[in-house]
Amino acid sequence: MAKSQLIAFCSIDVIGSTAFKTQKDRSEASEQAWFQFFQEFHEDMRVRIESAGGWEFWKSAGDELLFTSEVLQKEDMVHLVNVLKAAIDRHNEGFQKQEKEKHLAVKGAIWIAGFPVVNAVIKSKNPDIKPDYLGPSIDAGFRICKFASATRIAISVEAAYLLSSAVVSDQWNEMQGIRYGGETELKGVFGGNPYPMLWIPLKDPFEEAAFKLTGKPERLDRDDFIVYCKAAIKKVNNELACHLPYIVGESGQPTFGNIPDLHSVRKQSIDKKEAMQEAASIGESGNNTDGQDIPNDDLQTKITKSMP
Repeated sequence: MAKSQLIAFCSIDVIGSTAFKTQKDRSEASEQAWFQFFQEFHEDMRVRIESAGGWEFWKSAGDELLFTSEVLQKEDMVHLVNVLKAAIDRHNEGFQKQEKEKHLAVKGAIWIAGFPVVNAVIKSKNPDIKPDYLGPSIDAGFRICKFASATRIAISVEAAYLLSSAVVSDQWNEMQGIRYGGETELKGVFGGNPYPMLWIPLKDPFEEAAFKLTGKPERLDRDDFIVYCKAAIKKVNNELACHLPYIVGESGQPTFGNIPDLHSVRKQSIDKKEAMQEAASIGESGNNTDGQDIPNDDLQTKITKSMP
């Protein structure tokens, strides 16, 4: 039986990395220096993130680092966000103290995805290769990364809903809430509806001063924000593209949120198909899934039973 999971994803990237690598005054020796810098940055960031608990390194894509974490209860989101905020703030403060690195900055984004009904986990035959993830929630997550900056952690509307549902008023105020900057089109996601530009503020006295001066973007009331997220998600009107998040316990019953009827039906279908395949020992049926796109109709047959 395919396990129902809610997985959080985060992206960490370096702003200004291209200019840093291509400075005109670089000598042959300094070319190795920039490589060493990014190697040390990756190692340090991985240790800092993973040692705090929760996040697990997934993969790197150029300068970008990607992490995942299974969300077992809504309160996990508070910890995951705090770990990400602390790591980014620490690195950005360090960059500002270094003459050669003061033009660099770290940015981050966080989103969630539910499995196996809406999204799929693709496992390689090679046990040394970590799984890949496909689905509309993954696509949307990578798209919102463009909202991130040195002073803002971009967050998906589903993750924002879960986070705001998990915190109490004091925690909401301590983390300075979630900011709203309007809506914009993200091609191919969110059912064609404008996507909410949401972010968690990082340490930046100048931006805070600007917010107070202009009154925008506003710090939102937690209860009002939860209502907004619900309305934005329901507006998509397609529970196989975007839905209110839910967490399923070991008993198979939700410990947070409600499982849509359509998801229950699809989950039963997935489990039945998986059982038939196992009984017939069909396995992969000769299809090579490593590095290849899988037709949408066949996605759910490739669901793994557990996280790596």
